[in-house]
Amino acid sequence: MTTPATALRLGRRTVAALIVTVVVVLAAGCGKVEADRGQIAQHLGDAYGAYLTYVAEPAQAGKLGPSTAPTDPVAKQAAVAAKYVVLSVEAARTEAAPDAKLASFAQKTAAAGASLNAVSTVVSTGKPTQAFIAGGTASLESLLAAGRDLGLKIDRSEITPEQLKDPPAA
Repeated sequence: MTTPATALRLGRRTVAALIVTVVVVLAAGCGKVEADRGQIAQHLGDAYGAYLTYVAEPAQAGKLGPSTAPTDPVAKQAAVAAKYVVLSVEAARTEAAPDAKLASFAQKTAAAGASLNAVSTVVSTGKPTQAFIAGGTASLESLLAAGRDLGLKIDRSEITPEQLKDPPAA
C-alpha cells in the first residue's frame, strides 16, 4: 500500500520529470533559425550589380586592366566596388549561416566571398587581368545560380557610386 508520503514523493518526481521534458522540447524548438531569404537575395543582387557595373564591364571594355593606373578614376571606382561586393556576399553568408536548410549554400557563399576577396585585392593593387576578373564573374554567377536553385529570386541591382560608400555590414 502506498503511504501519503510516498505518493507525494512520486507526484513531485512526476512533476519534475514533466518540467524537464517541457524545457527540453522548448529548447529544441528555440534552436531553429530561418534566414531572411529576401535579404540574402538583395545582398547578392547588390553584389552582382556592383561587380558587373564597376569591375567586369569596364574590364571587358578595356578600361580596366593591368595597364590601368591605380589612380585612374575607373580603377579607383572598381576597387571600391570590389570591396562592396565582398561585404555584400559576406552579409548574405552571415544571414544564411544560422539556417540549417541553407548550410550548404552558406559554405558556397563563403567560397565565393574568398574568390571575390582575391579579385578585390588584385583590383586594388592595380594589376587586374580580364581572365582574373572573368573568374570573379563566374564565381559570383555560380553562387547566384545556387541561390536560384534554392528558390531565391535574385536580380541584378543598380548600384550608384554613393551606395558603394555604404556597404552592408556583415
